[in-house]
Amino acid sequence: MDKYGCTATDSVTINLTYNNIFIPDAFTPNNDGLNDVFRVGNLGDYQVAEMSIYNRWGNLVYHVKDGENKGWDGTYNGAPQDIGVYDYLVVISKPGGTLQYYKGTVTLIR
Repeated sequence: MDKYGCTATDSVTINLTYNNIFIPDAFTPNNDGLNDVFRVGNLGDYQVAEMSIYNRWGNLVYHVKDGENKGWDGTYNGAPQDIGVYDYLVVISKPGGTLQYYKGTVTLIR
């Protein structure tokens, strides 16, 4: 209320977005319907811009671009890959085009 007795109201809406991207550290591509594919979880408004998986010799065994999050099924050229640790590089696109890079390892268990 001002000195003349007039009142005014206003409101503000704040939208908070918390994306806690989840990248698993292991998966089991054994076709049991549980953890059969290595993919990024909890993306919210984000998108996978690119995902690359490398074997222990540094050979690229999986690559995808442009917003797909189908994930890696543990194969290369249709052949099941060996149990072991694989390196990944995941590029996430945030709203507005900002990119976030994630590097790490994932263990393939059968």
